[in-house]
Order: sequence, then structure tokens, then C-alpha cells
Amino acid sequence: PEDSYNKSLLWVKEHIEFFNMVYEHIKAQEKALIENITPLENELKKRNLEKYMRKINNAK
Repeated sequence: PEDSYNKSLLWVKEHIEFFNMVYEHIKAQEKALIENITPLENELKKRNLEKYMRKINNAK
């Protein structure tokens, strides 16, 4: 059991940078989506497509 634990711990330590990179990528994607929701909502209103705004609001 100790050997298995040490192998698992080593694997995690070797992949921490990858996990951090994925986390930062997800944060950047979230920021981009949040920044672009308002222009999308405005365009939907302009085109009389308010019914699709419910889907956007449910995703927030």
C-alpha cells in the first residue's frame, strides 16, 4: 500500500503544472463568456429573439 501511495503522490506532483494550466484555461474561457453575454443579449433584443435569452439566463 505504501508503494502505491508513493506512486500516486509522485504522479500528482508531476502533473500539478498541467492541472494549473487547465484551471487557468477554464477561468479565461469563463471570463470571455461572461464578457460576451451582454452584447449577445443586446443582439437578440434587436432581432426580436428574446425567447432565446431564457437559455442564456439559465446558463449563468
